[in-house]
Amino acid sequence: MLIRIAKHRYCITKRCKTVSEAFKKLMDDIILPFYYREFTIWQNFRQQFLWSMDCDDLFKANKDEVQKLWEKYSAIMSPKKKYCLSALKLNEDVIVLEDCYQMIIDDAAIDIDKNDVKIAFQLSKQTVIKDADEKGMITLSRMVVCEFYEFIGRIAVLKFHNSEMAEISLADKICSVLDDLFVIINKTRKAIGFEEDVSASDEDY
Repeated sequence: MLIRIAKHRYCITKRCKTVSEAFKKLMDDIILPFYYREFTIWQNFRQQFLWSMDCDDLFKANKDEVQKLWEKYSAIMSPKKKYCLSALKLNEDVIVLEDCYQMIIDDAAIDIDKNDVKIAFQLSKQTVIKDADEKGMITLSRMVVCEFYEFIGRIAVLKFHNSEMAEISLADKICSVLDDLFVIINKTRKAIGFEEDVSASDEDY
């Protein structure tokens, strides 16, 4: 099945010359990124890693700064965003994938590629009812602020994937990403002591 998908996606469109080349590209670009253990499982990523006391405290402490970051990029009004807001009849701030490319790759200069940003964007989406119809597909193309927090968490995993610091906690990875992002808005991350308070566990939180 994967070989057939690769052939249709890359050979028929003349993006690859051979089936073997197409299969390798499919695995490298589409399949293997989804084997990041922390990263690829939708709900388990949230329950096991993101929804922790450390991550919650970190985001709460830096809520104002994250909001400023959100406001900066949600204010960018591209044709795609205008269409999205018009089609869904929305009167709220949203971010689209192109905003995320600009934020992560261009402005913050985080060392990940566009495909990783796209995967983080897609995995951060909430469940959309009837996602195959036009309205559902448009909904999947925009991000609301609660999804933005998860997006930052998933970018944090990608930043350290295959590095010597891959095993540090998600909260510590998010700290690094917030440091990168807050430079854009001339803000400094508020530090919190993950190791200082050992009296409470995540189960008690």
